[in-house]
Amino acid sequence: MQQILDYKEDTTGERYREFLVWFLRTLGVVFLIAGVIYWRPLIGLVDDPTVAFTALERPEQITLLIFALLMPVTATGLWFGASWGIGLIAMSLIIRLIMAFGFPQHFEPEYVVIGGHVAIIAIYVVLRLMIHRHR
Repeated sequence: MQQILDYKEDTTGERYREFLVWFLRTLGVVFLIAGVIYWRPLIGLVDDPTVAFTALERPEQITLLIFALLMPVTATGLWFGASWGIGLIAMSLIIRLIMAFGFPQHFEPEYVVIGGHVAIIAIYVVLRLMIHRHR
């Protein structure tokens, strides 16, 4: 009850900073898991031989390599709250857009993943604006 009476409005944006840190760290864990999923075919941890790295076509192999390297690095940047972590998410979005719409003969658009990337960037921008507004 005493906490309710002692409530002061946050004018420094501290709660937004704290939420941003936890948001980025949660994303870091998600991107690390995604990185492990991308690494599975590379190191042979697949049950179906048709999805093994050597059985894939060249464009799929290149994509797999790019995301297998990009995801863990992105996860690290997000976990530490580095600005380049969110920059790598934007880079991942651009790569996915190029894949989906530049090479439709090789890749089907993954609308859920693309939408997720856009939502992550939008939430990040809103949080940054809220922090800046409360300075």
